[in-house]
Amino acid sequence: MHRITMNAASLKERVASADRSRDYACALLRIGFSFLLLYHGYLDVGSGAQFVIHALPGAGIPEQLVKLTYIAEIMALLMIIFGVWARAAALAMAVNLAIAIPFIYFDEAFSLRVRTGWMLELHLLYLANAIVVALQGAGQYSIGGTNGRWN
Repeated sequence: MHRITMNAASLKERVASADRSRDYACALLRIGFSFLLLYHGYLDVGSGAQFVIHALPGAGIPEQLVKLTYIAEIMALLMIIFGVWARAAALAMAVNLAIAIPFIYFDEAFSLRVRTGWMLELHLLYLANAIVVALQGAGQYSIGGTNGRWN
């Protein structure tokens, strides 16, 4: 039977390789999900806040707050892409999505598309990605690096 031996240098190399893989994964997740959601936010800003204002008649949310949400959405996603206060920005996006899903997309909660499945899956996928970035942080490949409290 072969006995596996590992010296300290080999162990450090394996740990460093795992850390690099984690940092690559953080960057890919952070940038990929943010670019997709950024385009969604850009379209929202371009079409104006009227849809959301009309969708929230009973919630009592002021129009200024709805418009601020659009600006915050764009800014938070840019912060996530560049890795500046990525955890805080991802947490803000997660809260934004958690509020938007029941208020804006509630009619899609029990709807299915013919070919792609559940209508709400994309919004929940965005929410899950925001939560993962909030928990994981930006990683090494970001402007903030790994040393910042909110990265």
